[in-house]
Amino acid sequence: QPTKPWRLDQPLPDGLKTDAPPPGLIAKLSPSPAGHQYMRVDTDILIIGVGTRNVAALVVDLSRLQ
Repeated sequence: QPTKPWRLDQPLPDGLKTDAPPPGLIAKLSPSPAGHQYMRVDTDILIIGVGTRNVAALVVDLSRLQ
C-alpha cells in the first residue's frame, strides 16, 4: 500500500494536485459539511476545510471501487 500524500487532521501539503470529484460521484454524496468541500487527491475523495485545507475525512478511495 503506497503512502498517501495527505494526513487526516492535517492541511494538504502545498503544491499537492487536487481536483473536483467526478460530477456523477458528487450527485451520490450528501452535501459537504458547512465550511468544507469535497476534493479529489489521486484516487481519494476527501472532505477538506475551506480556507484551512485541513483533511477532515476520507470519503472513498476510488481505486477500491474498480
